[in-house]
Amino acid sequence: MKEHLDRFPARLPPDLKKALSERAEALGKSMNDLVVLGVRNVLEATPLDLTPSAVEDAHEDLVVLTIEGEIGPAKGIAGHYAELHQHNLSALLYWMASRMQTDPRLIATELVRSADGVRKRSSRIAKALLKSALEYNPASDVAKSRLGQLLYFEGDYAGAIELLDRVREDDNYAKLFHGWATLELALREGGSTVAAREEIVVAMRRWALGQRSPENRERWLANLARLWEHGPDFERLVADLVSYANDNSSWALIKVEDAVRSERALRPNAEPNGARE
Repeated sequence: MKEHLDRFPARLPPDLKKALSERAEALGKSMNDLVVLGVRNVLEATPLDLTPSAVEDAHEDLVVLTIEGEIGPAKGIAGHYAELHQHNLSALLYWMASRMQTDPRLIATELVRSADGVRKRSSRIAKALLKSALEYNPASDVAKSRLGQLLYFEGDYAGAIELLDRVREDDNYAKLFHGWATLELALREGGSTVAAREEIVVAMRRWALGQRSPENRERWLANLARLWEHGPDFERLVADLVSYANDNSSWALIKVEDAVRSERALRPNAEPNGARE
């Protein structure tokens, strides 16, 4: 039973509250747990033990079944460590479990799922998993799209373009980030940005059409904010996209000013589009 806690509402600046929430999620703790640890540290100089606790060994029966060649228990062990917030170890175990499949296509599918699960915590591991998926199934357009987006966020625009070009006509997110990578490369090398702009606009319109999800609205706004940040030449594109979204989506009304206020603006650690769909 948890000790009795007296309520003490605390007012935090929005940026501090957001950072506290993200830190708590990453550690598998509540925001309250971190606040209590912080206060104890201030008052008692108590060490800030932020490492995940109660890590338990894998169940013996599951280990035996895995050794005997059953993939279900192997995935169960991997999921067990994910629940204990041992995400790197969990990703490694999922990779090992996926290789127990006999069909290369199923192996690739498992590896893509594993990459989606670990992406927020380690883009390096996600990238390795996606490359492995393509080794098993070079025809996996999902892996190409995910990996291409990761390369874009790393600044490898040429690598992103090469992968996303193969799937952009079938995957709208691939089309969007092919446009982004082409735009960034053109700006870096002093080339024309016309084709890249057109591709981004087409992908953004397709994305907004008929949408209702508030989460997708925020991700869409992050892309809109990035367009706005590219300067006055892009202001008309932003205004046109806002007008289109308001006419063709079920999102809450969007204003041009929302692009300026967007907190995400395609940060490097943003999640690849489509990763949770």
